[in-house]
Amino acid sequence: MEKEIIQEDLQRVSTLLRNVLNIDRYAEIERMGGLTNHTYKVILEDGSIYAIRIPGEGTEELIIRSHEQISTELACRLDIYIT
Repeated sequence: MEKEIIQEDLQRVSTLLRNVLNIDRYAEIERMGGLTNHTYKVILEDGSIYAIRIPGEGTEELIIRSHEQISTELACRLDIYIT
């Protein structure tokens, strides 16, 4: 079952792409699973794929961000990617 894209998130995704990657457009976007975040698979026009997570409401009370950072860095070193 495909998850619905939250319209308010589209502007945030575009802003993140522009500020972090200096990219103004993407080719495709798909909402992925997640319990507390809004997570999107973004495919750029050159075929590069990124996962963008937008924190959901109240996640600061549930998630320890320092642990999230460690997990993300480890996944990158191990070449683990979201598909």
